[in-house]
Amino acid sequence: MTSIDEELGRAIADRLLNLLRDAEVEALATELGTLVGRYGPRRHLLRPLLAQLIAETADRVRESTGPMGECGAFAVDVRDDGDQAVDMDELRPPMRAMLRAVLALLSDHPADAEVQLDLAVADPNPLGRMDAVVHALLWVDGLRDPHRGQAAGSKQ
Repeated sequence: MTSIDEELGRAIADRLLNLLRDAEVEALATELGTLVGRYGPRRHLLRPLLAQLIAETADRVRESTGPMGECGAFAVDVRDDGDQAVDMDELRPPMRAMLRAVLALLSDHPADAEVQLDLAVADPNPLGRMDAVVHALLWVDGLRDPHRGQAAGSKQ
């Protein structure tokens, strides 16, 4: 990814995160539609956005856990609204790809993360892509401000 793509991804992520924090639901929905819609005018920016969000998620997880050492490993515990465990394979493909991309970055396998990112972006279902973006925004928001993330999670 070029530095221009990285800058665009960061700028879009920051804008969407601000809309999320400010509860500007209509503006957030409009922005997301331009990125994930089949004919969205900014669809070409979806990949840089998702790349930024997974990179920041992985970076912030690493910051919070400290060095893992040679034997360290990361796992994902996916829960539904009723706090029941959900098998990763039951998730929509873009969401599953985003989680796997984060795990790949955490495991120092950036090429695998790129493959997963490509899968998320290429998914033909706009709602699946939207789901992936919204969850990635929530991950970053929760990791930037863990107290806010806990409060938001307890409302769902």
